[in-house]
Amino acid sequence: MAKREADRKGEEKDDTRVLFDMLPSEATKVEEEYDWDEIRPLPLDGQGKVVCVTDDKGSSERQHPRRRGKGRARRLRKAREEKRKGGELRMSTSRGIATEETRKEAGGAPYQDAELLLARNVLSDPGISKGAKGYPVMAARQGISTLAEGETPKVGDMARNQEQGALPARCDLFDPKEDPGSKGDPPLAARQGSGTNNVLGDSEGPGMAPRQVNEFVLPNTKAAWKNLKDTVLREDDQATAATEPMSDDEFDDEEEENWAWMQRICTGLDPPSLWSGERINGANKRQHRRENKATRIERQEAQPSSSYWASHKGEFTIPPPAGKNLDSWKGDMCPQNLALHHPAAAKLLEYATGGCPCNTGKPWSKDQIWAAVERGPHVSALEEDAIAQLEGEIAEKVKARQCRVVLWDDIKDNPPEQLKISPLAMIPHKSRKYRAILDLSFRIRLKNGHEVPSVNEGTTLEAPAGAIDQLGHSLQRIIHAFAEVDDDAKIFMAKFDIKDGFWRLQCAEGEEWNFAYVLPQKKGEPVRLVVPWSLQMGWVESPPYFCAASETGRDVAAQYAETPVGNLQDHKFVHYAMGNEDVTALPEKATGDVLKYFLDVYVDDYLAMAVATSQEQLRHVANAVMKGVHDVFPPDEDDSNDPLSLKKLEKKEGEWALLKDMLGFDFNGDLKTMQLEEKKRTFLLGVLQKWLRTEKSKTAGIELSEFESVIAKIRHGFMCIPAGRGLLSPCNKILAKRPPRVYLHRNKRLSTALRDIRTILREATKRPTKCKELVMGPPDCVGTKDASIHGVGGCIVGEGKASVPTVFRHEWPDWVKKEVRRTNQNQKGTLTNSDLEMAGLLMLWLVMEEVCNLGSGSHVALFSDNSPTVSWVNRLASRNSQVADQLIRALALRLKVRQVSPLCTLHIAGEKNEMTDMPSRSFGSEPKWHCKTDDEFLAMYNSLFPLPNPQDSWTVFQLSPKIISMIYSALRTGVLGMEEWRRLPKPGRLIGGVTFEEKCNAALSFAAAIRVGRYGGGRQVRAGTVSAALAAVNTTIALAIDQQPLKVQGSKDFIPVIAQTLAGWRKEDPPVQKKMPVEADVPEYLAEAGRLPEANELGRAVGDLSMMAFYFLLRVGEYTVKGTRDEAKQTVQFRIKDVTFFKKNDKGVLRQLPRDSEEEVLLTADAVTLKLENQKNGWKGVCVSHHSNGQEFHDPVKAVARRYCHIRRHTKVDTTFLSAYFEEGERFDVRDSDIRAGLKVAALALDYEGTRGIPVDKVDTHSLRIGGANALSLNGYSKEQIQKMGTLETTAL
Repeated sequence: MAKREADRKGEEKDDTRVLFDMLPSEATKVEEEYDWDEIRPLPLDGQGKVVCVTDDKGSSERQHPRRRGKGRARRLRKAREEKRKGGELRMSTSRGIATEETRKEAGGAPYQDAELLLARNVLSDPGISKGAKGYPVMAARQGISTLAEGETPKVGDMARNQEQGALPARCDLFDPKEDPGSKGDPPLAARQGSGTNNVLGDSEGPGMAPRQVNEFVLPNTKAAWKNLKDTVLREDDQATAATEPMSDDEFDDEEEENWAWMQRICTGLDPPSLWSGERINGANKRQHRRENKATRIERQEAQPSSSYWASHKGEFTIPPPAGKNLDSWKGDMCPQNLALHHPAAAKLLEYATGGCPCNTGKPWSKDQIWAAVERGPHVSALEEDAIAQLEGEIAEKVKARQCRVVLWDDIKDNPPEQLKISPLAMIPHKSRKYRAILDLSFRIRLKNGHEVPSVNEGTTLEAPAGAIDQLGHSLQRIIHAFAEVDDDAKIFMAKFDIKDGFWRLQCAEGEEWNFAYVLPQKKGEPVRLVVPWSLQMGWVESPPYFCAASETGRDVAAQYAETPVGNLQDHKFVHYAMGNEDVTALPEKATGDVLKYFLDVYVDDYLAMAVATSQEQLRHVANAVMKGVHDVFPPDEDDSNDPLSLKKLEKKEGEWALLKDMLGFDFNGDLKTMQLEEKKRTFLLGVLQKWLRTEKSKTAGIELSEFESVIAKIRHGFMCIPAGRGLLSPCNKILAKRPPRVYLHRNKRLSTALRDIRTILREATKRPTKCKELVMGPPDCVGTKDASIHGVGGCIVGEGKASVPTVFRHEWPDWVKKEVRRTNQNQKGTLTNSDLEMAGLLMLWLVMEEVCNLGSGSHVALFSDNSPTVSWVNRLASRNSQVADQLIRALALRLKVRQVSPLCTLHIAGEKNEMTDMPSRSFGSEPKWHCKTDDEFLAMYNSLFPLPNPQDSWTVFQLSPKIISMIYSALRTGVLGMEEWRRLPKPGRLIGGVTFEEKCNAALSFAAAIRVGRYGGGRQVRAGTVSAALAAVNTTIALAIDQQPLKVQGSKDFIPVIAQTLAGWRKEDPPVQKKMPVEADVPEYLAEAGRLPEANELGRAVGDLSMMAFYFLLRVGEYTVKGTRDEAKQTVQFRIKDVTFFKKNDKGVLRQLPRDSEEEVLLTADAVTLKLENQKNGWKGVCVSHHSNGQEFHDPVKAVARRYCHIRRHTKVDTTFLSAYFEEGERFDVRDSDIRAGLKVAALALDYEGTRGIPVDKVDTHSLRIGGANALSLNGYSKEQIQKMGTLETTAL
């Protein structure tokens, strides 16, 4: 699609894609003007190249597509400039100096700016990410040692120290056959299943299937560096001019200059550092967080869009061992088997043999240590039941050699050099009464008033920098994966927990003393210290050390999953995953459907999801996950001590199921919904109820710590209710002020917000949220608006769905104009221009509700030229404006009512927003646009911004006075009730378009065309058909604009002129000729005819299908096809996959037969079930069953079996219709005309007119359905029973 060249000439000027061109003839060509499928817009020149600006120093810098805020942008530019001065980021080319920005990939769809899609493993530098390959987790950062000239190491070679001359382990960067950019960003794609390659193999598709490992070698060092640089430069060449590969001499000249840049790239397994190279400790951790956030946002914006699911190909072959497994190691973590091929293997082996480095700062003095011992444990650990539980846990850990206990008196006079004492706390836990947490952030206060820095404050970070890049994104990835799956697919979920977590990794020798704590015990007993050899929960370095191992286990599991299904040996715990009834209902083996799976890990929780069609597929994924875990955390002979928590497996957490609690939310894999787990929801509702009881009390306040904790839990719970965030602004303001206690009687807005939150949480219990409502996507409709001191205006067009092109405007009253603060004017005013812009955006949304067809999961894009408004809506919160708080609250409540996906709100430059400038200034402030009436305004708007089709016209929407009054109340910071915003009066009405006379003439012309058959088969139709067509047109219009133009207001009747016309046509129509039922002898006759030796396959198919239709009460469209398929029809024909056979066992109980059973077995089945995917009446997924009647041939079960076996002999496609038959290898389908002809032949042969008085012309396909119902009725079945058997909404049959 066409892109337009941006006109930004300086870094401070906003660079935003144009929504509408200023040329009137192209006013609404949104698809040409805003490409929603592109990754991220960049200015282009006439040849489609990215425009770069060159500064005075010769730096070529790609323009940034969106301003994120002047302050932050300024800080980033300053930091980068400082690094450039040191030569760290400069890389010479034949074109000049390519800066860091020129290596960025232009990625991320425009709507992703508002919500970054969180992909797995965004670890690599954006400059080398596109087209690079590597092992999923840390290959982008891991180093492989420098090689001698001509040396060619194999894949299994371990990574060595990068300081010796490391190369990136994303080995395929050096493959000369590789086409950069052809396979996407490996860190993203590896976890999204999008055709990524890894160290072990090469594949075009997802799942990282291999090429021959013995063919995969690394070239020599010099060629590798040269190829890497060429790969990076090729990305720049796509944006500017083509660059020839560098010669060896050019490369040698620049190798030293590039070394700093390469070291910056290869940092995934290195300790983290600031951009300046400074190591991270307690003093600079805030700066580190800011830099991490900026880097993460840039990488997420640059990543391409891809699937979160891996499609199983089964092409991976487990390579030969990379080395011998260790016989002994420290702790309970040591990579083995396939994990030894992982780029992180060398680092993990280092931890397994020497322990994890624990650099916690300078040693404590004796006085400091004594003070910490006297301080003792936290008060929560001194409860009797806490002491008893802790003693048992310590005894187990001593036995497992995870810690030891020493007497304080034995070491107090000569304490170990690294000894540091921190207080232990016992906090409530969901699976047991307490969980022990070592407070390593606690500062010890000395008697002189000085404080001892905590262990965490003194820690210099040594753990791999890339180990926890995935932490915190798992839940978002699961939500996106759920939203991506088809509605009819089922997602099975399983969760595997690592027992003892951090305790499985041990500290380096002598450094375990850093985590000592006083053992809580009764008074009078000697002081004992617990010295854990393992990493401790609460230490800042424990998560990255542990995640380096757990993430590696996840990657290994993904490799195992790509082996052929059935190739993995059953794991000793696999039976725990296969017991759910939804799993056992699946066939043992797949019928051809591709397995899709999703693997993730959150610290110690391995999360697996699969869209599977057989038990074998689910068993394969479970085996892969558990083998991947055991390749990093070796198994134990004692199952109770195994890394895979046997206790959790016995609680069925590892069992495949359609309902599963993952990361605190209940997911439904059938309905694709999620909600906060019931226990947490009940807790929050109880706390809110307790708080609101103190609303009128002047003495009962809420402790700030309690308030802060509960609001954090609510904020987390609102991840499944995104509109709920818009209710939290009053809470945010309290947290910003941090009063010691929170009193509700002083803050009406806060109490109202808490009441609203309680209501939202209660409603979430009744309706779990569909995951599709939580994910942004290409917009169905687009709106933009502008507000000034004079008025507000906006326009709306359809994008993904059709919508009436609409424009609205509203003039502010005098009191609003007087309250607006201006520069050096009216500084006491209560309103700002941003408040008016926010009010305008709320008006825009209310208009869109009326004119756009918005439903569950609809995607909407909004544009505003006011940056605060864009920020407020994206965050659904404001920091300082109380007016904005109320408007955001109103918007959030409306979003919850409509159940749309999160809004995508983007900034548009003011000079590009003329289409909304005009309506907002059409009240006299701009004389050229002044319009006194809406009709005058509409005429001018159509002339200035005509639609592409000259016959189309814009429509003006006029907001109702009641809606305007509610918005005025918000501008006065009034707090309206929740129900007032959720149950709005009619927002307004559309003005413009056609007159009533024109509407009547158009409707009658259309009705006449339907009547004479112009839109049908060319023959006249009945009045009822015309009425149905007009009703459909009326409904379509009503869905778009909430008006029924063809019906009387408030009635179901057509307007008089249409009603009179239809009444006249009904009088002209001939009487309806109803069809008559047939008896069982008709389908039996057709079945016998198909049995004759001279019968063909069509005859046999007609006989069997007629038998089925009679006994199952089928509609003709459910078992035949028509010559021309009407896609508007809802009925879905029966397919092979919809048929299930049953046979009685020795006890007379029906048991399902496998789909691949022998024909002899199927032809003796005792019952059969047909699943109706969709029906004429809209029912979906209904099953119709029938038992065998015992006859040898005239049996509906055997008739279905004959059709099933015939089709299965010729095709394995399980979506083949039951109406199919094959002759000489060619497929045909039975049509309704074939059934109709057969019935008439049978009726003639059986002399229905002479013996039963039924003319042959009254026998048709419907005769089978009503004949079966008639037979049931004559045999004593009730109307309700027949209704159920025939899947009818009424008893009319």
